Amino acid sequence: MSKTKPAAAGAFAAATAALGAGVDAIFDQDGPLVSELMLDMIDVSEQVRSEFEDEDNTLKELAESIAAHGILQPILVRPRGHRYQLVAGERRYRASRLAGKPSIPAYIREISDAEFEDMQFAENIQRKNLTQLEQARRLQRDYEALGGNLGKLAAKHNKGKPWLSRMLGLLELPEQAARMIGENISADVDLINTVKQVEKADKQAAKDLVDQLKATRGQTDARATARAARDAVKPVKQGTSKGQTPTVATARSRDHEAPGVVSHAQANRVLDKVWSQIERGREAETILAALNAMETEVLTARSRAEFNRARKQPEGLPRAIVEGLRDGTFAASGRGAVVLGAFLLGAVSATGRDFRLDKVLNCVRA
Repeated sequence: MSKTKPAAAGAFAAATAALGAGVDAIFDQDGPLVSELMLDMIDVSEQVRSEFEDEDNTLKELAESIAAHGILQPILVRPRGHRYQLVAGERRYRASRLAGKPSIPAYIREISDAEFEDMQFAENIQRKNLTQLEQARRLQRDYEALGGNLGKLAAKHNKGKPWLSRMLGLLELPEQAARMIGENISADVDLINTVKQVEKADKQAAKDLVDQLKATRGQTDARATARAARDAVKPVKQGTSKGQTPTVATARSRDHEAPGVVSHAQANRVLDKVWSQIERGREAETILAALNAMETEVLTARSRAEFNRARKQPEGLPRAIVEGLRDGTFAASGRGAVVLGAFLLGAVSATGRDFRLDKVLNCVRA
């Protein structure tokens, strides 16, 4: 029989902090309750994570702390018939067994299968991020001890310089890239660094990207989504290349000027404007003629990026289209339809000379 008592506010705060944003909605219904459950009544599912200790924080040390001070942060379980299934807190559960404890304090809540998977996913990401941050701190200490010599650091750890640079970069993340760790969105170092690159070029685009990755966490190819965002904001050379067929309503050549940057926000504004004209039944030539020089350049850069992307991966077109529809890059209407039109035009084009803005718009006009 379990004894039930109101949880202390501090314990609840710790539990919500450990599991991330999804827990608040679960506990808000009636307020959390802590129960003392027998360990033998708790079933543990196979986790995505298989490592439960590192060199700085072993299960043995945690077990010794539990033996001396007890559990400071309850685990989270859900009822399964006459037993319980562990949702979060497997290290505490394992350490309690190691310490010889017969029972453990736990939050008991009704949690759906979807919520269960989301919460385990968030906990695993948080744990991996903490491990990677500690690893980055150790690398930073070694880097400083070696006089800031990346080559010596690479030799000591038998790692490549690019990998070391990405790991050390975790210690100096800008706001949106830091959200990837702080909000348990991902522990993928390459993905986090791609967000960092987007943020360097366009802060609003980075915020939109992180919001999208958070909303679709674990459901889409996050790396593909981030790469598309990075491609949309990276510098593009303006004007047409030698021998290229000019586009309809192309702005004057600016080859003599420095390359410009087409931002995510700029592209979205122009795409929205173009789509509103398509919905009104305007002809492609009429729509393009109404754009000013800058809008034409922005539309050209965004459309050509998708056109070229399709031409570079002919064998992966179906997958790219499905991923684009899932992550919101493509759509049946709106700005995503214009972008999809450019991608499809690239997919059926024999050469890069087939790119024309009027053809892009005619792909999506009814």
